[in-house]
Amino acid sequence: MPTQFCQLYRNTRIIIDARQIFVQEPNAQQLTFSSYKNHNTGKVLAGITPSGALSFISPMYGGSISDRQLFIEL
Repeated sequence: MPTQFCQLYRNTRIIIDARQIFVQEPNAQQLTFSSYKNHNTGKVLAGITPSGALSFISPMYGGSISDRQLFIEL
């Protein structure tokens, strides 16, 4: 873990982030359309440990879901 990160956030166990992935041929266009990206996307929530290991990946949701709502759903 980086020294500065360790000093400021020593109790951190996981860092979460929502990632959008472009979808080439969507089956449900209304569900996957992201007005932010202006494209059809899928969205996943990923968890990474402070050392950089990938520890969690959620199922893919439609790109129209907000990051907050995705976190609440899980």
